Amino acid sequence: MTQLSDLERLTALEQIKLLKARRDDYGQWTSAAQMIANVKRAMRGLLTLHHSHTPMIDFQTAEKAKGVWAMKGMSFWQQNGEPRWFLAFGHYFEEYEKRAGIWKFTSRRLKYYHTERSPGAIFPPEIDAVEAADAQPVATPVAIVPQPAEMSDLDRLLAVHAIEDIKSRRDYAVDHKDWDAYLALHAPDHQSLNDGHDSWTSAQEMIAAVRGLLGPDKTSVHHSHTGEIVFSTPTRAIGIWPMEDQIFWEADGQSHWLHGLGFYHETYEKRDGRWLFTTRRLKRTHVHTTSEPLTAEATTAA
Repeated sequence: MTQLSDLERLTALEQIKLLKARRDDYGQWTSAAQMIANVKRAMRGLLTLHHSHTPMIDFQTAEKAKGVWAMKGMSFWQQNGEPRWFLAFGHYFEEYEKRAGIWKFTSRRLKYYHTERSPGAIFPPEIDAVEAADAQPVATPVAIVPQPAEMSDLDRLLAVHAIEDIKSRRDYAVDHKDWDAYLALHAPDHQSLNDGHDSWTSAQEMIAAVRGLLGPDKTSVHHSHTGEIVFSTPTRAIGIWPMEDQIFWEADGQSHWLHGLGFYHETYEKRDGRWLFTTRRLKRTHVHTTSEPLTAEATTAA
């Protein structure tokens, strides 16, 4: 086996994780065209969320690797006019190859270890499967975002790690109500842009609003998974993170909760040698809650 240097291995790992972030089975498919055709049919009418995390990636050669990813999958749809859902936990078993300088998936097996579904739910939805012989060739261009010329592989890896670090610290700080630590992660002119609500146009305004929403009587849990981070310059980047948050509180002697799923769209800048959040937009794709609302603004908190 061709030995990878530490830098080459870390670079390959980061590229495979980015590939995974951009991706997020019904049967066995023998080509990319057949897989795409069947997934498109199965996804009609479904709202899905896929969370992949904590990968184990091993290299067989400098151009071949295998990965195991812990996963959580959720699907929501209408069945005979009634809302239905499906929840699954398990692992993805995948293989990758570097072809023409680009890492690509070459195989994937999804193994569930635990599933739950609403009463009467039929999952996967009944579809007319596309056979391999009938699958139309699919153009699968890979969206290659050029790395700024001034950034070496090591510069990029260090920057990705720094952004992942502030993302982890942000989730920890908000759930532990450490508002000083939370504020320090954001640029003073940070803007929060949340669908359907007035934006917060400074870090101080954001902190005041979030503290009001997530006061001492409320417990919150924020999870961010497998982010896609792209650099426009050596000191500016964009990130997209699949997210899940839950908030718990008491009202009138009753327990209440909110469970949200969606994506964070963020930007970052390196200022005075430190990466900071500069904007954040939370776009939820699914929310369910008890009948008692947290506040009118709760669905876009933090």
